[in-house]
Amino acid sequence: MENFVGVGVGGDDDVLVKQKKPKFLFLHGGPGSHRDWRFLSGALKEIHDELPWLDIPSVIRVDLPGHGKSSRAESADAQNMIELTMRGLKSNSVEGPWVLVGHSLGGHAALEASVLPEVVGCGFLAPVSLSVHKGIRPHTVTKWLAAQTERNEVTKRMTELVYKKVLGFPARHEKEEFCWTMNRAASLDFRRARDIVKKFEKPYWLGYANDDHLIEKEIFREFADELRKGGEGRGEVMEFEDGGHNVQKTRAREIAKGLLRWYAFHFSQLGRDGGAKL
Repeated sequence: MENFVGVGVGGDDDVLVKQKKPKFLFLHGGPGSHRDWRFLSGALKEIHDELPWLDIPSVIRVDLPGHGKSSRAESADAQNMIELTMRGLKSNSVEGPWVLVGHSLGGHAALEASVLPEVVGCGFLAPVSLSVHKGIRPHTVTKWLAAQTERNEVTKRMTELVYKKVLGFPARHEKEEFCWTMNRAASLDFRRARDIVKKFEKPYWLGYANDDHLIEKEIFREFADELRKGGEGRGEVMEFEDGGHNVQKTRAREIAKGLLRWYAFHFSQLGRDGGAKL
């Protein structure tokens, strides 16, 4: 199905998608790439094959700067990551409107992009939220390590070991990507995230698992409570008892159904007419 594509911003597999209806733009965490979404994309395709009448949007999966086929940015903060990603998409004639879905560190990127007029809604999967979570606590140490990785080979190796042995990330990722991910984590601006959420009034979808080993369920629930303050009827929250941090893989089918119901209700005429049943 041609709607389901991976885009390496600046890479070899850029694609042109010109649909006018809102598209899903998937933003991975770190370390990671557009391949992190293959299970969720696969689940969406399965549902489309089963229900071909259902209005399913195009899915764009990007390699964020510093990951996959995309080159590093000068800064790893969410503002810069989104600015470069949007610029890369537009330069390849891939434009919105967008419904962003961010996983983990990609959650802050999605939140940052939510202020853009071409972004009409946001989904968050096991997202970095509004408070420092245990995976990067204490944040001062994360910031120190990130600064050292830019000039110290020993610290680079230490960072690689932390991600592999302590945080449990796959060994297939390169040392440099672990260091870049540390920079992304160090640059998280939780105060800015809170300021954005206070003004957030667009449709949202939030999904997470209570057994996430990196981010506490209390942090997800706090995020959900703050999102709800923007008005009732705009969002949905799906809480799983298990599924770990990578719910886009372990709970792909349930999340695909949830996202499509939400999309149909807010962004599809079919949903507004009451025709979308999942």
